[in-house]
Amino acid sequence: MAVGEALSVLSSIFSIAVSVKELMAARGTSATEALDHLSESAEFYETLADPSTRQSVLVLAQSVISPEMLDQLKNEAMQCQRKHIDDRKKARDNFTKKDNADIDAAQCMCSVLRDVKRYNRGRLPDDRQLHDFWISYRCKN
Repeated sequence: MAVGEALSVLSSIFSIAVSVKELMAARGTSATEALDHLSESAEFYETLADPSTRQSVLVLAQSVISPEMLDQLKNEAMQCQRKHIDDRKKARDNFTKKDNADIDAAQCMCSVLRDVKRYNRGRLPDDRQLHDFWISYRCKN
């Protein structure tokens, strides 16, 4: 994909996210309902047919957190996961070290996810991976 084409897609995503936010405010609907309504429009139908584009629009529409900060925090969450995997590999058959790796990883991951919530009105954006991390690492507010 050429840079110009990528910028055009990114611009469309931001524009649609703004439309979703406006529709949410005007109708008092959820982001998903607003996006479903826009998906019926010929203007947005083709763009929103792509699941990854649709997910990106939902994340932006539901977020207060800036996209740059969200990307940074998602990268930090992925680093927590990578370190967790590496530490468990290094522990091999040492169950105490594996337990410690699990505890350290949960502290790292939950700290990052609580930061996401702190910057986003106390909730995680509609991002499947972040929600899955929250559940699998048993994070608490």
